[in-house]
Formats: sequence, structure tokens, C-alpha cells
Amino acid sequence: MESVRFANTSDTEAIAELCAEAINTLKESANGRAMLIGRTGLIGKALSRPGGLARLLADTHTTILVGLFEDVIVGFAVAYSNLPDKPLGNIDAIYVTPGARGIGVGQTLLNSVVKVLANQGCIDLDVNCLPGDRSSKRLMESSGFKARQITMTRHIGC
Repeated sequence: MESVRFANTSDTEAIAELCAEAINTLKESANGRAMLIGRTGLIGKALSRPGGLARLLADTHTTILVGLFEDVIVGFAVAYSNLPDKPLGNIDAIYVTPGARGIGVGQTLLNSVVKVLANQGCIDLDVNCLPGDRSSKRLMESSGFKARQITMTRHIGC
């Protein structure tokens, strides 16, 4: 059975491993590499650094959830709000390890993030999906997200 809870400091090792796995997955595609270099995914990358989880848990604007299957952490979600400046939330990362996909953990994480940010006062929520990542796009669309912008990137060196 899948479940979700707020992350705590005892989850550091499991989340760091999942972050490394997610980053390696992103490195396998050109769009993923661009996302890692760009401004998106910054919080997810911070989680894989020593002390990153503790710093983010202390940040009142950041929400970190872990997804579990049979009491084992198999995924995580990271989101932040721009409150009180703007009632906008942003899902920075949602990741479920490949062996636990298709059983509802990602959907449960997404639903939980939406509920937490709505309870904080956010009225809009943004998330980025990579071009070609149809499963992520389907997950977001099934939860009511709609595409409203296309960001294009051109590699110009290094």
C-alpha cells in the first residue's frame, strides 16, 4: 500500500539516494541536462548535498514529502511557495524509483503536494515537465495541470 508523509531528518540517506538516481536519469537526455544546468530543479539538487535536507526542512517555504510503498521510501516530492509575495506554488521535483512506478505513489505524492500548498494559501501551482516525458505529462494532466508555456533552449557552448 502506498502512503505519503512529510520528510524528516532520518530520511536523509534515502532521499539523497533517490535524488542521485533522479539526477542520473536527467543526465541521460539532452532536455534533462538542460534542466540541471538551468534554474529549475535547484531544490532537488540541493537535497543530494550533505546537510541539504536539514536546511530545506527548516525553510518554511519548502515542503518535502516522501512516498512510501510497504513502509519503504520509494519517492519524494519537493515544492515551495512564494507566499506572502505571490500566491504561487512550484513543484520543484517529484521522483519515484522505476521499480515502484505505476502503483500510485507518484499520484499520491502529487495529490498531497497540491493539498499542502493549497492549505498554505497558494491559488496557483506550477510544475515543469520535460519534452518527451509523456508519463510525467500524463500524471500532471490527470491532476488538472494544463500547459501554458513552452520554454525553448539553445546550447551555445561548453
